[in-house]
Amino acid sequence: MEEGGQTLIPKGDPTCEHVLSREISCHFGSIPLILTEKYPQIVSPQPDLSTDDCRKTTVFVAYVESEQRPKHVASGEDEMDYEVEMKFPVQDIAALESEISRLGGVLSQPHQEIDLYFAHPSRDFRQTDEALRIRRKGKANFVTYKGPKIDAVTKTRQEIELPLSEGDSAADHWADLFQSLGFVPVREVAKSRRKAFVDWQGHRVEMSLDYVAELGTFVELELVIAKEEFEPAKQCIITLAKHLGLKASERRSYLELLESPR
Repeated sequence: MEEGGQTLIPKGDPTCEHVLSREISCHFGSIPLILTEKYPQIVSPQPDLSTDDCRKTTVFVAYVESEQRPKHVASGEDEMDYEVEMKFPVQDIAALESEISRLGGVLSQPHQEIDLYFAHPSRDFRQTDEALRIRRKGKANFVTYKGPKIDAVTKTRQEIELPLSEGDSAADHWADLFQSLGFVPVREVAKSRRKAFVDWQGHRVEMSLDYVAELGTFVELELVIAKEEFEPAKQCIITLAKHLGLKASERRSYLELLESPR
């Protein structure tokens, strides 16, 4: 079964154990405890692995009886998901909320997200247009890498996001690990976020209505797609933004906005 250019492992597929064991073992040498606790079917590594097999494996995440799709699931660079996104400042929140509702979207209750961004020890992410962060969302934690933007209109880029253990102490331990490797904390970005999904031009667009301290309110329109779907996804986002009356697209991240002179 395939979705969005990605090969998915059907629930109960007998090849699931081999694929997961191969991919995780190639990356870590052993299977992390957090994954064996959640997915007991992957506890047995395969003894017939070769070095060549490991070199071909680039990502260890896979669909395995998961209730929530990871943002990035791939077996090679050409299969990586792209995040097509545009962000706009919001002047009239009530009008935007009303239009989202008219389009069938239901805004969620607000939740807090706290992102801790890191500087690379040997290259300047500000110059390479990359980002590495640890996100705290309630008890959940995620580590995210964002690659350089690939066009001059949207914020489209490759994104790899992986779940971590839950709880503040787990996030702190990962931050300690990054710092031990030479990564330097840059700044925390805290926001209150509400989400909605709107069907538009055959796509289900994710909308995030954010309030960021010191910056104000913004809305992000996002699709996660395979690379070959970029142009129609881009046009979908652009036309939806126009329909919503959104103007003055902001390509800088919240971190860049906070770090910029105001």
